[in-house]
Amino acid sequence: MGAFMLTYIDKKGDIVHKKIQYYMSFGYRLEDGQIDYPTFSKLHKACKQRFKLKKCVPNSPFRLLFM
Repeated sequence: MGAFMLTYIDKKGDIVHKKIQYYMSFGYRLEDGQIDYPTFSKLHKACKQRFKLKKCVPNSPFRLLFM
């Protein structure tokens, strides 16, 4: 509870999972980082840049969150 996974395919074709924890007091934090993101949109923007994310999984029920 309070956590979810970011899953993506890296340049080598490997599937990578990153745990994202949500804390009511300060927002979102990636498992391997020390940076807190106060909103989901700031987290999303940072992940797009850091992991070079380009598109959402087709037909995902969550795709509207990532457009």
